[in-house]
Amino acid sequence: MNKILLALFCFASVAPVAHAQDSQKPEVAFANTLFGIAHQCQFQYGLDRSLQDQARSYGQAAPDATESLVSCYRAGKTDGKAAFDAITSRPHNAQIKADIKMAYASWLTWMDAIGRANEEESPPAQRDFEKSANILKVDVETD
Repeated sequence: MNKILLALFCFASVAPVAHAQDSQKPEVAFANTLFGIAHQCQFQYGLDRSLQDQARSYGQAAPDATESLVSCYRAGKTDGKAAFDAITSRPHNAQIKADIKMAYASWLTWMDAIGRANEEESPPAQRDFEKSANILKVDVETD
């Protein structure tokens, strides 16, 4: 009986600590959501382009890789805007608000480069987004 009570006490005291370590702040989740959306579109376009190239090399009709890119781009922009609206509806200090807007603006630039399938603009735009997202994360953690 004592062992069971001890085990329950240990679990009850450790579970909240483990949950607190695993849960993200909403601003960090916002930045991660934007990154996930853009990365998914970029990855899907790369796969579709590879399939298109393989189909052409075997003389088969290939679906256009830009079709899935356009649908992913449109859905991604909608999801990103919804995430932005949700995070900006919460109260934040001026610095965090500016960081959120900067991260969203740099993400839009990255998404536009992905949407145009511009392989020269996409890497610098991705780096700009990652830089602004990291600034947001640091400011949120130090706030």
